[in-house]
Amino acid sequence: MLTLGQAAKETGLSKPTISAAIKKGRLSASRGEGGQYQIDPAELFRVYPPSSNENVMALQSLTPQETGTLHREIELLREQLEREREFNAELSRRLDEEAQERRKSAEEIRRLTLLLTHKPERETTQPEPTTPKVEGEKGRFWEKLFGRSQID
Repeated sequence: MLTLGQAAKETGLSKPTISAAIKKGRLSASRGEGGQYQIDPAELFRVYPPSSNENVMALQSLTPQETGTLHREIELLREQLEREREFNAELSRRLDEEAQERRKSAEEIRRLTLLLTHKPERETTQPEPTTPKVEGEKGRFWEKLFGRSQID
């Protein structure tokens, strides 16, 4: 269990901030002997993340050479990140172009399929009217065939 002061030190917050959180019910704590708050570390870190004092102290202990190396590494990582973003943008552009080509191809296939499967309605043709045979026309056949009339 942590006291109010220890909790403040662990989180990097002030005592009044933690005390206000307890009073508002955001952070649960119990009162120990003497009326001091007793705060469970798990409950404290559920509400407030632990302070990164170790990281701050580690950064403060760096030599100028190490700091320069870290700055250079950060710069290289930013350049790499920019290259990755450009690469991703290029890939997205290519995917968009390919999708557009696929849509055009699908439209063309659909159009050609309609042309191939389209069956226009056939026009109904009227049969040619036949002329009724006249009784006298019977002899014409023999005339044409033999060059003379059959009646002769």
